[in-house]
Amino acid sequence: MAGNMGIVAADGADPRFGEKVDVAREWESGRPPITKLYDPDVTFEEYYYYARLSRKHPGEAPDAPSKASTFSTLKHKPFNRGRISSPDTLNVSEKGIDSSKAAQQWHNVSEEEHVQASRALRTATWGSVFFLITTDILGPYSTAGGFLLWRMFLELDSDRYPLRSYGDVAFRVAGSVARHTSYIFQSIQLLFIVGLVIILNGQGLSQITQGTAVVFHSDPNYDAALANNAAERGPKITTAGPPEGVGFEGQVVGLMQAVFSYGGAMLFIEFMAEMRRPYDFWKGMVCAQAFIFCCYIVFGFLVYSRQGQFAINPSYQGVSPYGVQTAVNSLALVSTLIAALLYSNIGIKVLYTNVFMDLFGFPSLAQKSGKLIWIVSVPVYWAVAWVICAGIPSVSNLQGIIAAVCILQFSYTFPPFLMLCHCAKRDAIQDGEGFDPSTGQTIRRDSGLSRWMRGLRKNAALNVFNIFFLLGSLATAILGIYSAAIGLKAAYSETAVSGFSCTNPIGA
Repeated sequence: MAGNMGIVAADGADPRFGEKVDVAREWESGRPPITKLYDPDVTFEEYYYYARLSRKHPGEAPDAPSKASTFSTLKHKPFNRGRISSPDTLNVSEKGIDSSKAAQQWHNVSEEEHVQASRALRTATWGSVFFLITTDILGPYSTAGGFLLWRMFLELDSDRYPLRSYGDVAFRVAGSVARHTSYIFQSIQLLFIVGLVIILNGQGLSQITQGTAVVFHSDPNYDAALANNAAERGPKITTAGPPEGVGFEGQVVGLMQAVFSYGGAMLFIEFMAEMRRPYDFWKGMVCAQAFIFCCYIVFGFLVYSRQGQFAINPSYQGVSPYGVQTAVNSLALVSTLIAALLYSNIGIKVLYTNVFMDLFGFPSLAQKSGKLIWIVSVPVYWAVAWVICAGIPSVSNLQGIIAAVCILQFSYTFPPFLMLCHCAKRDAIQDGEGFDPSTGQTIRRDSGLSRWMRGLRKNAALNVFNIFFLLGSLATAILGIYSAAIGLKAAYSETAVSGFSCTNPIGA
């Protein structure tokens, strides 16, 4: 029950204007009051009610079936920016709003003006999403998880309660524990990716400064292949199935490389949050999937057919011409360094604001003590990332660990679990139940296990699919972690890989 509607801070002050709020007057005025970001008193039914209201808005709702089929909507111009309401429409002057009068003006703003203001910054189109997704974060195996996230976004996001991140979805369907779990996994993933970037840059820098023997411009880098794969110089061998000597663990590590390359579901909610028409997200996702699938297949065929067992990860460090190798490594050094800075900045913010502040009571970054802790945390974060990369200098096995522990969860494990929770709550709502906007109250006639089971029975086929999807994802994650550990053990014993040393893992 949204008994107090959760619209005031602990001291009764409105977080918008720092003043006391009369809850009854807010509801009687016909304008539901704004809540804090993660308010446990706002029920699922309330989120669902306002999401359905937002989806009916003329500027967002999809075309009616009689006017256009699903696929015919692809003809909509994908790269036009959405129209932004003018200051007159938003009832905001060029000089802005006097903060001293903001509280009073809030009560004079109509619901339509509030909706227009809420949508003003949502300008991304499905064409923009296509470009974002094709930056190496989606592939042919992420469709199911992406679709589930898309459906939940449409049924939980609203102008009143906008979704901004993966953790927001987890909170609304499964509570605070699920939200914190999501952010902890996200923090671990970003930390390990920073460590991975350090490895790649170190390998590339070593090749630039030391050089390699040039045999023929099309030959593999045999020295790197020997150091990385224990593949001795000899005839090139290609196979349609697993190469000789590669067991089940090696195949799972190979699968984890695909999971790592295609794992970007963690950002899907952020993409949809910027779209003026979230319904169109599927267009960008499907088009990006087709494009990146073709690119990866063609690139993989070319590299493997030319290098066979001598191909290494990353592929550009497996070429033998020193000039080409140096040019590509130089470009990668700059681009990956920029990526590492971005990842570390985001990772520290996610870790600090959503884990340290929420769970351990750390001070806000707006406070001086919070800023001092932030300054100290940056070098500590990079030091931990360096320890990870120094201890696990095998790129493929480190990618396998990241994929199995974190990326696979965001793409495959969390979506079906969250969808099961979502369906159980949504489909358990009976006639006469739900959120009453006139009072701000949520009506439920029962609770507990019986309510959940009633909700899960309504769409039994979909829920059974999601259960098997969830179990399969968990099993794959366990196998991935085990296989990466076995592969890392083999790498230490059979190749030049050595932790906490100055030796380049690719021997160049």
